[in-house]
Amino acid sequence: MVNVIQSLKTGTLVLLFGTILMACAEKPIQGTDSALQALQAAKQAGAEKYAPESLRVAEDEYQKAQEEIAAQDDSFVITRNYDTANAILVNVVADAEKAKTEAIASRQLVKTEAEGAVVLAKTSLEEAKNQLAQAPTGKGTQAD
Repeated sequence: MVNVIQSLKTGTLVLLFGTILMACAEKPIQGTDSALQALQAAKQAGAEKYAPESLRVAEDEYQKAQEEIAAQDDSFVITRNYDTANAILVNVVADAEKAKTEAIASRQLVKTEAEGAVVLAKTSLEEAKNQLAQAPTGKGTQAD
């Protein structure tokens, strides 16, 4: 009877300890991967050139998330909680998507302005050619 009670106590302790360990938070690997992919997509869209402020905000948030993850990694196993890091990583994805959207819009605006400048230059060139064709030529003209 004593052995049965002792076995139950030991089993309960093992089960309790196992439950506590399983309840401990895991590193936000998927959130980190999503944030990195979003940052990379923003850079590929030209955010470094066309939306540098928005990209910087996203990168700063990513750095904060990494610092929070490192802080939790350094804490005691049972007290680890990556909820704050997960929340920051969600913000990183949103900020990176904003930077990507701004970069695409800004790049399109620059392209449109450049196309307008080309049209204006062509028009000015045609006007200059027409005026040159109408200008008097040779000696003895009133222009002399």
